[in-house]
Amino acid sequence: MQDQLGSQAYALDVTNACNSFVNGIDTARAMIMAGWATRPLVVTGETPSRAVRRDPAGPARFRDAFAGYTFGDAGAAVVLETVHRGGILDVDSETHSEHWRLGGIAGGGSRHPRGDEHTYFHGDGRALREVFEKVGTSVLDRVRHRTGLDWDDLRYVLVQQVSRHGCAEDGRGTRSAEAWMHCALGPKQ
Repeated sequence: MQDQLGSQAYALDVTNACNSFVNGIDTARAMIMAGWATRPLVVTGETPSRAVRRDPAGPARFRDAFAGYTFGDAGAAVVLETVHRGGILDVDSETHSEHWRLGGIAGGGSRHPRGDEHTYFHGDGRALREVFEKVGTSVLDRVRHRTGLDWDDLRYVLVQQVSRHGCAEDGRGTRSAEAWMHCALGPKQ
């Protein structure tokens, strides 16, 4: 991307599966706060359709690949800069690595650098949902506690979610999710 833009600015690749774009924004924000950047550009392009198993061998393999059929390809870009009002108020995230086997694409990393079998998405959608429901809104609650803000003080909460139903479920027990929770959803919803 840097070459295509004709730039010689500092560039790096942040790769963390579905979280890459959000992690890129976090990294760009940190670089601004550290004085390393003034207007960083964060670009993403995801093609999860390449990881869909199009010819599953039987019902068990179909179930294992099912969540992958809901993925859509997309690209996005954002330029960040310091603003005097508004902007990114706070950032928080959580990783529950004990559940990594429940879903994902195992290939491409140091564990499985080659082999088509590892390039397909697999996952237990029901088990993943149970983990999301268990974790609940703890991340949002921490942000509210740190900032002293309440739900009504927030204009937007941006989350990455696989479905509109999942987005609505993430907002249970809080003020109406539709009013403030904006989900990054693929086009196949």
